[in-house]
Amino acid sequence: MNRQCLIDDPLYVASLHRTNTTSRHAVHIVAPALKAVGINVNDLTLCTTSVYKARKKTCSSIEQRIRDAFCPKTPIVVHIDGKLLPDDDDVNAE
Repeated sequence: MNRQCLIDDPLYVASLHRTNTTSRHAVHIVAPALKAVGINVNDLTLCTTSVYKARKKTCSSIEQRIRDAFCPKTPIVVHIDGKLLPDDDDVNAE
């Protein structure tokens, strides 16, 4: 049986990252929310380690999907803080 788990949901993981929420704080948020909608949290395995592992797994799958989908047609130039970066022949660009 393939059950959908809240902590494996990419939207949930994205919201934790966007709000800079730690795994520990996520458990403190999720447990009362699940209890409020009538789910018995005593029957669940809900701990910081399970949230951390699920976040890591979900982030890896999101990262892989982005890497697979990203294929630029032209060369890309990255500009960082106005610093001159060495060219391919180790000479600073002007």
